[in-house]
Amino acid sequence: MTETTATRPARSLFAPHAGPRREVQALRAIAVSAVVLYHLWPHALPGGYTGVDIFFVISGFLITAHLVREADRTGRINLPEFWARRARRLLPASLLVLVASGVATVLVAPQSVWLQYFREIGASALYFLNWLLAGDSVDYLAAENSASPVQHYWSLSAEEQFYLVWPLLVVLAYFIGAKFAKGKSHRVLAITLGAVTAASLAYSIVLTIVDPSPAYFITPTRAWEFGLGGLLALLPAQLAAGGRLRHLSPREANAPGVIAAIVSWLGVAALLTTIFVFTTQTPFPGYAALLPALGTAAVIWAGTPSARFAPTAFFSFRPVQWIGDISYSLYLWHWPLIVLVPFAIGRDLEWFEMFYLLAVSILLGWLTKILVEDTTRTAKFFTARKARYTLGLTAIAMTVIIVGTSVGSNLLSEKFTGAIEETEDIVAAQPSCLGAAAFEVGAPDPCINKLLTGRILPDIAAGERDGVIPPGMTCRTPLRGTNIHACEFGVSAEAATLEVAVIGDSHAEHWVPAIDSLADKRGWHVVSYLKGGCPFSSVMRADAASRGKNSCVTWNKKIMKLLVENPVDLVITSQSSGHAFVKESGETDIEAAARGLVKTWTAVEQKTGARVVAIRDNPDMTYLSSECLAGLGADFVERASECSDPQSEVLLDDAQVVAGEEMDVPVIDLTRYFCRDDRCFSVIGSVIVYRDRSHIGGTYSRSLAPYIGAELETVLSEIG
Repeated sequence: MTETTATRPARSLFAPHAGPRREVQALRAIAVSAVVLYHLWPHALPGGYTGVDIFFVISGFLITAHLVREADRTGRINLPEFWARRARRLLPASLLVLVASGVATVLVAPQSVWLQYFREIGASALYFLNWLLAGDSVDYLAAENSASPVQHYWSLSAEEQFYLVWPLLVVLAYFIGAKFAKGKSHRVLAITLGAVTAASLAYSIVLTIVDPSPAYFITPTRAWEFGLGGLLALLPAQLAAGGRLRHLSPREANAPGVIAAIVSWLGVAALLTTIFVFTTQTPFPGYAALLPALGTAAVIWAGTPSARFAPTAFFSFRPVQWIGDISYSLYLWHWPLIVLVPFAIGRDLEWFEMFYLLAVSILLGWLTKILVEDTTRTAKFFTARKARYTLGLTAIAMTVIIVGTSVGSNLLSEKFTGAIEETEDIVAAQPSCLGAAAFEVGAPDPCINKLLTGRILPDIAAGERDGVIPPGMTCRTPLRGTNIHACEFGVSAEAATLEVAVIGDSHAEHWVPAIDSLADKRGWHVVSYLKGGCPFSSVMRADAASRGKNSCVTWNKKIMKLLVENPVDLVITSQSSGHAFVKESGETDIEAAARGLVKTWTAVEQKTGARVVAIRDNPDMTYLSSECLAGLGADFVERASECSDPQSEVLLDDAQVVAGEEMDVPVIDLTRYFCRDDRCFSVIGSVIVYRDRSHIGGTYSRSLAPYIGAELETVLSEIG
């Protein structure tokens, strides 16, 4: 349905405005300044991310006002024309920045990030990036992705989804009002918007508590902010005699000047509070988002008060209005520059260099506003034609971007697959000094295989795809899931000389290739029970809520039950270190984590008879190996040792060591195969050690098999 008729009130609900409202432009300036400065200097404006909430409320207010004004004036809402106007206003600049970001990615970014960047550029072109990022946020490994140059498009995606759905909601409300509510369409609309807003706010509050990662991105948790703006747009209408809505003049609609000034200042104070007081630790959006949303609503409601002490002078200040005017394009350009410029210059920007980047962002924003936004919005080529021309050209432009990123992604995938296969062939030949063998214990210096000189395996662009689990095998329980996803390795259970279970989080998972290699050679049957972010313990990490309420506890109980019902001879476990745990009074995080391990390991040995062995956690590096290596230039192979960190900084205290000493459980310490002379390295024996900052790649894990096997000899002799 593209049109709707309505009982038209005697007078228009909204008076037209001669140009942008000054307080709205000022709010846009505050919002974009908060976001941009937060991205440049996050410690200075720790809550600057709330600028997007200001934009959401503004959008809800303006779009609702526009739609209702059109319905009152014409008795219908022309949906194709509405969407065409939105496309002319927003998409040319948006698609331009996407194309520029894609080209710049190819020119300056390392190939290791191309797949992720292309994937997010494509999602941004279709305006569902917020849902993609929400999905990645609950993928334990994808959550460690570096920020792409278009990551900020998540908020634009939410807005575009609003522009698509909101007009349909207004049309529905008018239709119901005209057919079933005696023409009281505005009242039906207010009730409808109120219900949607209340439901969305309630959902946002609940989901932010139980599952905060996706809650930040998805549209249902943000819809109430648009709804609040929409409800605000209905306030100028008041019921007159007989229940009809009448338009209030600007003087009538505004509260007395003093009251409006006070409300306006309260709104500004609320916004400044969120920008300077909120941090990344503030549960958000949820109830915390009420403060910036209500602050924005207060400023819009107050308008531009005439009282002497009102913030009207600030709102009207020409630089403020100008920043508000270019806010959209400035928002689009600033983040790609922040992400891509360091790749171009081969290092991170110094704090003072951020001022140059800010100036360039403002310049690009201004040029895009006058050359792209204004030009396409008013071009007769579009405005003189039916909406389908604009929508058709928009679809073509979006398709070109999507096809381009898809083709690039497919070519890269083929290249990376070839690099991994080549690595597997080299490893199968068992060359000396490969991987961990280069740090053979007792050797004064790392051994070097001349046949591997000039090589790094796998290709640095493919290093992040050097998986520890074969493709197609689903061996890890999802973050919010509780069902067991078990995988089997080695020989069959019937032919096995030893039954082994590998249990734990993703830092237990990355030892699987090494244990699989041992299983094939020694006739073991191995089964893995893995869940990202969940240690095999009775004490959970403090951030367990991000993996679903009680999901880790439930998963642990199911694992224990499985071990009782299907006993094994040996349980190998490991877990990520450096996290906060649910503590009892007076405990440290290490003590709490060790307490949980002791309880669980004791239960395993007493209830199942299995022997428990832990593997000490590996170093947690401060950078992505692929990005560091790519940043070294053409001679990155010779300079690979520069990608290293001090052992004292990246080898974190491990509760497994404490628990092992307390109950005499062996803890295998492989630190000497990651670090030497107080440095921990990203490349050892021509092999990239890490897929990301802390997860070991499959190739390096397999190279550790002989040394894990040697450490297990004593335990295996006890088992017999």
